[in-house]
Amino acid sequence: MASSAERTSGADSSASTTGIITVSPARRAIARLREEARLGNDPRKAADLAVEHGGPSVAAGLILAGTFASMMLGGIAFLTEMGFAVSIGIIISAFVMAMFLVPSLTALLGHKAWWPGHGDAPGGAAGPTREPETVDAATH
Repeated sequence: MASSAERTSGADSSASTTGIITVSPARRAIARLREEARLGNDPRKAADLAVEHGGPSVAAGLILAGTFASMMLGGIAFLTEMGFAVSIGIIISAFVMAMFLVPSLTALLGHKAWWPGHGDAPGGAAGPTREPETVDAATH
């Protein structure tokens, strides 16, 4: 019989894996846009690079949509309707939102897209950090 710690760790690992899979393609596009902006690219260039490297995000969305579309094979009306609706929603999210809407709005808004936290600043929201000064013990 497994101890409670073993059962808890098993549940935590499966929950974290599920969390990674269910992140929406539009969220991944925003993360990519922010990453490109933090590297010093202007908003339009960041949007261009995010769309250029958005293939894995779209592929993950298609796989997830296919998974939910398999519910339509269940033969139960409720499952068929839910499978169709969810898979169409994921496809719209993967193609329309992640590849077109989010990058184009970010490019149009420019630096204002990251307004509350200045997420496009190099080095993160807090800005670049200073290196701590080293003091030589022999001189003091």
